[in-house]
Amino acid sequence: MLAARIPTGARVLDLGCGSGAVGRHLAARGGAGPIDGLTISRQEANLAAPHYRRVEVANLESADLTALFAPASYDIIVCADVLEHIRHPEQVLAQCRTLLAEGGRALLSIPNAGYVGLLAELMAGEFRYRPEGLLDETHLRFFTRRTLLRMLTEARWAVDEVETVQRQLPDSEFNVAFDALPPPWRGTCWRCPMR
Repeated sequence: MLAARIPTGARVLDLGCGSGAVGRHLAARGGAGPIDGLTISRQEANLAAPHYRRVEVANLESADLTALFAPASYDIIVCADVLEHIRHPEQVLAQCRTLLAEGGRALLSIPNAGYVGLLAELMAGEFRYRPEGLLDETHLRFFTRRTLLRMLTEARWAVDEVETVQRQLPDSEFNVAFDALPPPWRGTCWRCPMR
């Protein structure tokens, strides 16, 4: 979804690029501008490298992005499912502002802690971390739509649009027996995670 919002020829910085999914997508689409990435893992950087102009290996939590990348040199900065893994995402976003060219944009995807599966598990007395998903064991921050928008507003970012990914409960990592929940919560509408 995020890659589809990147204009042809845009100069892109992919923070938390992992093994390079965004770069691969842009290369397959054609017409990609230069794309740089940052990941915490040398192994992931090696996998991403064929699809990026350059990939830096650094911990986003402590990296000085303005020393690694030139100021005002990117049209788009992608943070795809990465800000929830760091203690101070607002500090990363402040550095992003310096790296964006005039008229540049940040594209973020963030899981929604207000997802009905998580809420139902909480009501059933469960809060179990998992190897991946909304309760990924490496998540340090949790956001609802409101708390995400508040953080962005306080960091002086203008939000153009919020789009949700529709994920039905049976397709999620949550296995909740809604019939076992207290009566007011049975049959509640499902909310969808933000990405």
